[in-house]
Amino acid sequence: MWVLTDGRADLLRTATPSRYFSNFFDLQARALLHGRLSLADNSLGIESFIVHGRTYTYFPPFPSLLRLPVFMFTDKLDGQLTAPMMIAAWLITALACASFFARTRRLACGTLAVSRGEAFAYGTLMLVLLGGSNLIFLASSPWVYHEVYAWAIALVMGAVAATLAVLERPTNGRVALCAFFTLAAVLTRSTGGWACVVMLVLLSIHLRGTGSDRGKGPRWWMPAALGVVALMIGMAVNYAKFGNVSTFDLQTQVWTRLNAQRQRSLIVNDGSLIGPQFFRSSVRTYLDPTGIRFTGVFPYITLPSKPPTAVSDVWIDQTYRTGGVPAFAPLSSILVLWSLFAVSRRCRVGRLALARIPLAGAALTTTGVMFYGYLAHRYTSEFYPLLVVGSIVGIVDITDRLRSQRRTWRRVATAILLLGTSFGVAAHLAISVPAGRLIYRSEPLKDFVRLQAAMTVSHLDVVVAEGAPAIGVTDRYVIIGDCRALLLGTGDSYEPWVLVEAADVTRGRSFETADRTLARSTVLMNFAGDPIRNVLLETDGFGGYRSVITGRNTQSSPWRPIGALRGLSVTATADTANGQYRFRTSAGDEFGIDTATWNVDWYNSVATLQAVGSLDSAVSDTVVAGPTCRAVRGR
Repeated sequence: MWVLTDGRADLLRTATPSRYFSNFFDLQARALLHGRLSLADNSLGIESFIVHGRTYTYFPPFPSLLRLPVFMFTDKLDGQLTAPMMIAAWLITALACASFFARTRRLACGTLAVSRGEAFAYGTLMLVLLGGSNLIFLASSPWVYHEVYAWAIALVMGAVAATLAVLERPTNGRVALCAFFTLAAVLTRSTGGWACVVMLVLLSIHLRGTGSDRGKGPRWWMPAALGVVALMIGMAVNYAKFGNVSTFDLQTQVWTRLNAQRQRSLIVNDGSLIGPQFFRSSVRTYLDPTGIRFTGVFPYITLPSKPPTAVSDVWIDQTYRTGGVPAFAPLSSILVLWSLFAVSRRCRVGRLALARIPLAGAALTTTGVMFYGYLAHRYTSEFYPLLVVGSIVGIVDITDRLRSQRRTWRRVATAILLLGTSFGVAAHLAISVPAGRLIYRSEPLKDFVRLQAAMTVSHLDVVVAEGAPAIGVTDRYVIIGDCRALLLGTGDSYEPWVLVEAADVTRGRSFETADRTLARSTVLMNFAGDPIRNVLLETDGFGGYRSVITGRNTQSSPWRPIGALRGLSVTATADTANGQYRFRTSAGDEFGIDTATWNVDWYNSVATLQAVGSLDSAVSDTVVAGPTCRAVRGR
């Protein structure tokens, strides 16, 4: 909750101030209320899929369906429900984990009373699963990309817990609950949903083999049949949107039309970003036990300094700094390996072997991302169900074995458990808080940078330059001139530098007698970037003046008479929350330019205010540096 609200108790917080990327499910819900799947034209920006002239989102509709009861009565919460929905998903995940925990323990130990040591171990593991896992990283940015994973995890875990309940004691109600969670998972994220369908098929095979469907219980074929129905419903929705039962054509996406690198990726990979050629790159990225970095810079634990690279000559669409699952979740990873050993020994664990089917379903959830040509840390969420199921099965088996062991072994196990839990919580907090603030920008990012400057035990990597370097360096701060701007190196290729803070700059020019008779242009401000942009004061030689901003889109004020006006000043203020420099002239004109531009491959170039080479006597210059830059400069 602290990470989700960014410590401000704001339950309606979104990932960005504009709420963009946090309102997709809301827009889909509004469309559903009007009886259609298509959205308003280009309402999703670069994420719009244009099919037969209509705009669609590739996200399935279940999270939108959950919003319908709210939107039927009010529109005041549009674009603000992502965080509350993620809280609901987290609670369902917590209940599903607890249910799976209780049933797993009952399968392994029967009605044997839970000892204090077991209760401590189980509670500690629940802490790391719910508060020291990738759920925390998802909470750092309440937007559609993270909400969909929060729901996918919750629904897959619901299906896993319900499946184990059927294995423990088959009833029609439990099978129906399995089917509900499977259908919801299919309508949230297809990879997890399809894994749940396979799990239901395996459940039917098990019921058929054991003959447990005799008597009043459900028929053996019911789980598989309901799973197939859920799959067909998901296919029908996808076909209604994209004319395909399982995938969508990336060529119809606005982002593909704008991004040259995406176009090249599709050409090289035969029109798709899904295929076996990506598997080795995904294994090396997501299963890397060294995929973590420890530094002397607060918060001391972070993602690897560089994005992952492709194995061999495979062309991957996009790569971002991504941590390895074993590196950030070592305790759960070890317990997963132990669980494989536990469920393979039928003679030792008794009915615990029934957890094989939920374990298989959770493992299958990871297959989609392993064959996808796009690498990002949020995709490690696909491993969460496997980590949960494996961790619970593993720790139940270990605590059962330790019951007959000497106290020394129990103490060693407790120490390992506490160490793994503490590390999991610390590591995920360390990457989550900066990640959320880096996306939000504005004051939250400035606050974090000042905290980092105060808490860092070593020296910050700070350099002074006259402009943003072409190549970014992870965690490096670049101070432009005399604190005209402060940049932070992200380590990612597409946006190597982020503008943290810019000084308030006021520059003015007094009007002289010659200004009334000469047509001239004076550069008041100069912004380096692609392209270079200038703030000009122009006079027409007939007693008129105007202010102009040059660049890709030239902006200018109306011509006005100089009259008795003695001069004109322009004040530039950086609005980092909305990614713009705002200009206001003493004549009351207002302009805005983006703080960054993007090339055809959508690589970012930050615009920074440059010092004007020669300020004549008629030009005044005032620079008010921000407190964040001063704090970093002091380190």
